[in-house]
Formats: sequence, C-alpha cells, structure tokens
Amino acid sequence: CSCDTAIHHSRSNITGFNSFHYYSNCHVVDAGVQNLPFNTIFFCRTEYKEILEFLSIIDGEIQQGFCSLDVCNLYGSIPLEDLNDNQTPGVFTVVRNFFSEHKLDCSLKTLSDDDFESLLYLCLTSDTILIHGQSYTQKTGLAMGNILAPTLAIIYMHHINSAIVEAFHGSLVLKRYIDDIFATWTLDTINNDSLLTIANNINCAINFTI
Repeated sequence: CSCDTAIHHSRSNITGFNSFHYYSNCHVVDAGVQNLPFNTIFFCRTEYKEILEFLSIIDGEIQQGFCSLDVCNLYGSIPLEDLNDNQTPGVFTVVRNFFSEHKLDCSLKTLSDDDFESLLYLCLTSDTILIHGQSYTQKTGLAMGNILAPTLAIIYMHHINSAIVEAFHGSLVLKRYIDDIFATWTLDTINNDSLLTIANNINCAINFTI
C-alpha cells in the first residue's frame, strides 16, 4: 500500500530500532554528514544568536526593506527525485552534490558518490508507516520520523537559499533557521512581492509565504 504525506500527523514510523534501515540512517547521520566540520548548524542554517548579531550590524545601515519567508509543508514538499526534466533537483541530487563537494572532511571519504546515493536511497525509501494496524510506504517528501530528515531538509534549503541570494546579485541578505528566513535588502527595486515571486520560481516543489 502507499499513502500521501497529508496524513503525516498520524504517522508512526515502525521500521524498528533494531532494523538495518534504522542503523543505516544513524550511520549516515553520525559518521557522515552530521560530523562534517562545517556541520549543518553553522554551514547550512543560522542560529538565533547569529541572527541577533546580524540585526545589530544592519541597524545602522540604510535598508530599503525586510521581510520573513516561510515554507509551506517543508518535509512533505521536498522531492526525492528530480522534477521538470531535471530543472528542479530532488534531494538525492542535492545531497549527493553536497557530499561529493565535502566528503573528504567526513568519515565516509572513501565512499563513492554512487554508493552514497544508493545508501541514501535505501535510507529514504525503506520507511514503513503504521496506521490503525495497516502498513504503508510514503510516496513523496521526507518522512518526519526518519532520523535523516532534519539534516537533509537543512541541506536542501541551503541549496535553495544560495540560489535566491544569487538571483539578487548580492543586494539581498538572508539569514535562515531550517526554513524560516529573515531577508533584508538595500535596493529600492526589491520589495516583498518581487522577492516572493523569485523565491517561488527557484524551485517548483517549494512554496514560500511571507
């Protein structure tokens, strides 16, 4: 059977703490991505203390505007596979590229990119969901009960974050915690509507609201 992510609020991941799938996820998190020296806390997201420091710095500058962006249903929206003839990369592509760029800094440095992606595929597609005694598998998005999901969501959002900043050619500054983004800009040609339009055109699977 299969189910959509709409029922995630009642989901209970039952792959089991003694399963190969569970320990594979733990190994990728603990031995791989999470222990990189540029770990996800500092490299791919902003902690609240950094945001406060950032606000104190820009306080004396001439800012034309600022706003806050949020993603609708982040975990359920992140595609596993590429979409739109590869115009929208899925999490396998984004995280594989992330791993390829930085793997020499982690304990999985001897693992090939293909093998890493295969391991990632196993970790993300082996979830089993139990609802009223009936087993299901998730068809789209990241399962919130998967131990890898938070780290992968942060890496995926870092990819989108970078694309948004690049689209504004340095006139926009973003600070983000997971999918909550504070944006400020110095050009009067930028406004809330233009930022929202461009942000939502970056990735067809991720829908931002202000």
